[in-house]
Amino acid sequence: MDRKVGLCLAYQPSERRRLRAGDQVELHQVHFLYRPCPDLPPSMLCCCLRSSLRVTAFSRVGGATADPSCPGDGVLPRLLLQNNRGVDQYLWTCHLTSQLTYRWWF
Repeated sequence: MDRKVGLCLAYQPSERRRLRAGDQVELHQVHFLYRPCPDLPPSMLCCCLRSSLRVTAFSRVGGATADPSCPGDGVLPRLLLQNNRGVDQYLWTCHLTSQLTYRWWF
């Protein structure tokens, strides 16, 4: 969100439009994680199946930036739901995946 607090939407359905810098959101029933892994901001707000997110105002800023820490192919969110994993385990899996991908390509 602001590089001090991050937002994990792994349990939320895929959106038609990605969130952009400057979007204003309203969150309900989210979980707080402190230092979930090295790739992410020190504090994370994580949505679960009971959470809700509502965009209250859209930003005029250009397109959303890709999240380098989690692949966008949908494999990890499926793993999260099918194996009933916690968001903390999901975030660590994202971290490990990004590290392996980085080392594989560079």
